[in-house]
Amino acid sequence: MSRPASRWRRSSITFGPLGRVVWTVVCLVIAIYPAWKAVTAGWIYVSLYLGGIPLLFVLFPLVMRDVWKKVPNPDYEPPIVLPPEPPTLRDGDSLHDRRPPGRW
Repeated sequence: MSRPASRWRRSSITFGPLGRVVWTVVCLVIAIYPAWKAVTAGWIYVSLYLGGIPLLFVLFPLVMRDVWKKVPNPDYEPPIVLPPEPPTLRDGDSLHDRRPPGRW
């Protein structure tokens, strides 16, 4: 049984909700800035735009995967599931009480 996990919890190696949203916005601005600059300032910044493509499609997903990693809930205690009680045996229910097959 797995422990429930949340993307909105804070841990020692991840950010809390505010940190995750802030990092997402910062990374989006960094990834989209070269394309925005190329469009507004003219095509002299094409190299910036081409440099932004790896940022947007390679580095951004890698960073977002780590920023939005699920954190297990430390307060969760799994319920104890006990197996059902075996039925009580009556006379003749045991293997030792049964007759062997006829052709042994």
